Amino acid sequence: MSNAHLKLEFLAGTDIDSACYEAARLANMLGLTVDFDFNGVKVMAMQGIDPLELAELWAVEMGSNRQIKIACAHPRVDTKETK
Repeated sequence: MSNAHLKLEFLAGTDIDSACYEAARLANMLGLTVDFDFNGVKVMAMQGIDPLELAELWAVEMGSNRQIKIACAHPRVDTKETK
């Protein structure tokens, strides 16, 4: 994974699912972290994340009372041994 990150801006009217999907797609394609602000929540997509999980984390942050809201999904690590 790169030390660089990419900051995105989405057009008004973009829904969170589409934004998370696009951020995850770019993170996977470029191998770096992609971040964007969406309705006051900083959203961070890393290579290998599930965009639906990221959208769910955004919804949790939207409903929270925290002043600083960050939604960041981490890639799943498969702990199963392959035979």
